[in-house]
Amino acid sequence: MRFRSHERPRDGSRWSAGDLVTTGFVHTPEYASLIETTRPVRDIDIASFDAIVVAGGQGPLFTFEKAVDLPQKFADYVHAGRPLARIRGA
Repeated sequence: MRFRSHERPRDGSRWSAGDLVTTGFVHTPEYASLIETTRPVRDIDIASFDAIVVAGGQGPLFTFEKAVDLPQKFADYVHAGRPLARIRGA
C-alpha cells in the first residue's frame, strides 16, 4: 500500500494539508505500525467473517490499486451468499 500524493497532508499540492487525523496517525508510532502489519486481502478467510466492508472515497489513507485480490474477494463473498458493502465518501 502507498499514499496517493494528493492524500499526504505534507504533499506540495497541500490538497489535504488540514488533515490532522492522517497526520496524527502516520506520525504516531503505534498507529503507523498498523500500516506495516496489515495483512493482504488474499489472506482473508471468508469463512471467518460474516461480511466484508471496504471504505473508499477520499477519506482512506491508501489506494487499493495494489490490492489486485480485492475484486476476487468480493466475488467470493457474493458466491458464498455473504453480505458485502463498499462505502464511498462524498
